[in-house]
Amino acid sequence: AELEEAGQVLAECLDANGFRVLVVQGRFGPDAIVSEYTAPAGSVDGQLSPEADAEMIALEQGCRDEVSATAAVWVLQNQASEEERQAAVDRLPDCLRAAGLDLAPGVGFDEAARTAVDHQPLDGDLVDETAMAQCLDAALAATTQALPGLADALVALDLGAGSETR
Repeated sequence: AELEEAGQVLAECLDANGFRVLVVQGRFGPDAIVSEYTAPAGSVDGQLSPEADAEMIALEQGCRDEVSATAAVWVLQNQASEEERQAAVDRLPDCLRAAGLDLAPGVGFDEAARTAVDHQPLDGDLVDETAMAQCLDAALAATTQALPGLADALVALDLGAGSETR
């Protein structure tokens, strides 16, 4: 619930600052929020000035900063065990092959993930893009780890969020 609320807070902040807010299906919380902005009328060639662009980037980062602590604690409380992480690492190349991505035998996690992320769909391509995205999302979820030292810091602050990790 906290992560979904953080996503809503982020979306509202971005919207209030003039960003177009898009929600990525299959994800939740702040990671599901993608934003974009367009140059106002009267700008040169539809481009913001470097100063205005920097201001928009700072506004977006400010909105993301508002919810980053919630997301970090959620990751700490929900991160996969070492066994689950290793299983996801081992599973990714086979999952991507099952989605139709052409990977050489023996390709490891990093190369498989890089190949999938860099994949450009072509006419006649037999890769199931949805299945490939699901493989990557599952791998990302299982391999995302909390910030080093976060659990200790929360315990030191007597917030206890680190005491509920799996």
